[in-house]
Amino acid sequence: MRNDLMYELLAECSSCSETTPLKTSFSVINKGQSFDVNRRAVYHSLETGGGYEGLVTFCSIMNMPCMSSSAYYKHVDTILEALEAEAKDEMRQAGQRVRKHIFNENGVETSDDVVGADVSFDGTWAKRGFTSLTGVVFVIAVDTVEVLDYHVFAKECSEGAKVLWNRSVELHKIRYKWMVSDGDSKAFSAVEDTYEECKVEKLDCVRYVQKRMGKYLLNLKSTTKSKLADGKSIGEKEVDVAVYTMKKNIIAILHHSIQSKDLAKQHRYCPVGESSWCKWQQDTATGTNTYQSEDCLPEVFCELLHPTFMALSQRKLLERCVRDATQNCNESINPLVWACCPKNKHHGAKDRFEVVKDVIQHENHTEALDQAVEHIVSEEFGNIVAPNAEY
Repeated sequence: MRNDLMYELLAECSSCSETTPLKTSFSVINKGQSFDVNRRAVYHSLETGGGYEGLVTFCSIMNMPCMSSSAYYKHVDTILEALEAEAKDEMRQAGQRVRKHIFNENGVETSDDVVGADVSFDGTWAKRGFTSLTGVVFVIAVDTVEVLDYHVFAKECSEGAKVLWNRSVELHKIRYKWMVSDGDSKAFSAVEDTYEECKVEKLDCVRYVQKRMGKYLLNLKSTTKSKLADGKSIGEKEVDVAVYTMKKNIIAILHHSIQSKDLAKQHRYCPVGESSWCKWQQDTATGTNTYQSEDCLPEVFCELLHPTFMALSQRKLLERCVRDATQNCNESINPLVWACCPKNKHHGAKDRFEVVKDVIQHENHTEALDQAVEHIVSEEFGNIVAPNAEY
C-alpha cells in the first residue's frame, strides 16, 4: 500500500505465515492518514523555494510517484497554520525582549507602560519599480535586531508602514518612535503623526549616508560608538556637541586634502595631538617630520568641492546620524525572503505567507533555529524519530 511518499510493506513469516505491516513513516499525530514523510517533504519544498513543481521533479528523478497537487496544498495549509502561530509567538517574545532592554537601559523596573523604541524599516519586492504587488515590509528592533512585525502585499512602503505603526501599541505596548529608513523614504511622512503622544522621528542609516559622504563618517561613528569624548552616552543636550564635532571633522577632511602653502591653515580643522589621524598634527605634537603633501589636491579643488561638503554636512542630516543607526538588519533579512521564494518563479499567496513566517524564525532564533524548526515539526507535523527507533 502507498500513501504518497509513504509505503506500507507486509513481512510474512515463512514458518507460520503470520504477516506484520511495516510502514516507512509514522502517522502525523491526530491527523488521520497524513504521514510525517509527506509533511516534511512539502515543508522542504517550501523552505528551498522549489514548490510543488520542485517536489515533482525530485520524485521523477528518484523514480517514484509524487503526491497530487491537492494533497500537497492541504499540507501547505497545515504548515502555514503552524508557522503563523510560531511566528506570532516569536514576535511577541521579541517585543518583550525589546521592552526589557529599554527598561534596563533606563534603569527602571519593568512596568506595563508604553515605551518608545528605535526600529529599522524597509521593504522588498519581486520586481523593481511600482509594478509588483509581491512585496513584504519588516519592522526590526535596532537594539535586539529581531523582527517585531511584518506586512505582506504592500504595493508601497508607506502602505505597509501605516499598518505596522498603527498596531505597534496593541501588539507590543511599544511606540516605534525612532525610524531608521532610506534618506528619501515616503514611509516616514505616512507615519510621522501616528501617535498622539509624540511625533515619530526619522534617523538616517549611516550606511546610506556613507555612500554620499565617503568612508570617513563610518570611521567616525565606529570610534565614537554613540559616546562623546568624556565617555558619556549621547542625550538631548549632547547632540549639539556631537553634530558640531562631526561637521568639524568632515570639513577637516576637505582642507586636509587640499594643498596649501600655509600648512597651519591647511590643517587647522584636523584633530590635534599624538593620536590625531593627521600626520601634520602628529608631527607638531611629537616634533617629528613624517608628513608628506605630495598626495594633496591642487587648491582649485577647494572651491569646487566646498559646496558638496557643506551640503553633505548639514545639521539636520548629521542629527539623524548621531544615534549610529543602520539598516543592516533589514538588508540581511530581505535576501532570505527571495532565497525561499525565487523571483524567477511564480508563487501563490500561501507560499509567500509561509516564506515570510519562516524567515522570521531564521532571523529571530539565530542559534536556536534548529530547535525552533524541531518544535514546529514535532508539535504540528508528527513524531520525531529517535536515532535508534525501531519500526
